[in-house]
Amino acid sequence: MSEQPPAAPLTAQEIDAFLERYAAGDDVGRIAADFDTSISTIVRYANARKVRRPAGTARRSRVKTLTAEQLEELRTAYPDPNRKPAEIARTFGVSVEMLARIASNEGLRRPK
Repeated sequence: MSEQPPAAPLTAQEIDAFLERYAAGDDVGRIAADFDTSISTIVRYANARKVRRPAGTARRSRVKTLTAEQLEELRTAYPDPNRKPAEIARTFGVSVEMLARIASNEGLRRPK
């Protein structure tokens, strides 16, 4: 199993760009995926800078819906012991917890 190098630190321009999208109400999971960072990082910066989201942009659904293509990719990736759940979750722009929920709904299991 090869270990991936740590992600490069975010630049000030990247932080400003994702906070602008955050303030506009864009999906936080998608923002995180686009900037190859975690949802918690996005929220941490937003809280530190007191950036607020528009009313009505709170979680719309408890389980994100994936496209048929994404579900097919998930069926291949999720059981692969060489891929970490965090890496797979970033691919789909969801949290690890949401990934586990979607996988469970699809009847997918990780090898032990």
